[in-house]
Amino acid sequence: MGSLTPGRSNGPVALPARAERFWAALLAATLMNLPLGSVYSFSVLLRPIEQELAIPRSALSLVFGLATVGFTTGSVGAAFLYRLAPAPILVLASALVAAGGIALAATASGLAQLLLGYGVVFGTGVSVSTPTVPHRAWIHVPSSIPSACRR
Repeated sequence: MGSLTPGRSNGPVALPARAERFWAALLAATLMNLPLGSVYSFSVLLRPIEQELAIPRSALSLVFGLATVGFTTGSVGAAFLYRLAPAPILVLASALVAAGGIALAATASGLAQLLLGYGVVFGTGVSVSTPTVPHRAWIHVPSSIPSACRR
């Protein structure tokens, strides 16, 4: 680090290693929450979907519930997938599956197609990318966890 004496050239000041790690962790946490936010954005579309497809809100809550179950299942299952493929491949596959689910839900003409597209395909697909960054970089998996769940 440069001198902080007035009148002298201080030169570039490097961030301490802890500060760099903090910003990397903050960025990773923000990126990790994007898929979760996309699942919860469904509530913004409830009224238009109700009107367009003439589906009651009680039935639409099943779509969100199924997406939440799919998201949870995919997040738990992702730990096993990381043993089979590298993280960049899984993130790309997750994005493609999620996009396919959104495309299927966007063209839905009834509840069944919405349940399949958003509830199952999108909910499960978007969740695989969620544990990517912390699972690989920051979270220590205790030895009490079965070996299939560890890196």
